[in-house]
Amino acid sequence: LAETLCCPPKPPTTSPVEMCSFCPDGVDDPDYLLPTEDGATCGVAKAFADTLASDDDMCQLTKLAETLCCPPKPPTTSPVEMCSFCPDGVDDPDYLLPTEDGATCGVAKAFADTLASDDDMCQLTKLAETLCC
Repeated sequence: LAETLCCPPKPPTTSPVEMCSFCPDGVDDPDYLLPTEDGATCGVAKAFADTLASDDDMCQLTKLAETLCCPPKPPTTSPVEMCSFCPDGVDDPDYLLPTEDGATCGVAKAFADTLASDDDMCQLTKLAETLCC
């Protein structure tokens, strides 16, 4: 009897609500303006989504902005072999190559680093190795 008079009742036990997951790895640019009428940003979308349950219709609607707000996920396929241009370094990054666009060895190296080894542009760029390496 004393326990019912002295002790507060225990709160009812409920299962935890699964919250809406929006950009779980963070938002790339919280100030990025989304194409909405209200001028929402990625930061606002993340903050709003964090208040919603995962089964809420607004969660699903808000998650549509993830393609614009979330950092890209690393590829799940096998890694692509990248173009190898002057693997031991460029002798003179400022050396002007005989091209119409005025590219330098440094520019050629930076460009090659963005290409897959089986890309035709890789093979074309590698022609400058004799001048750059």
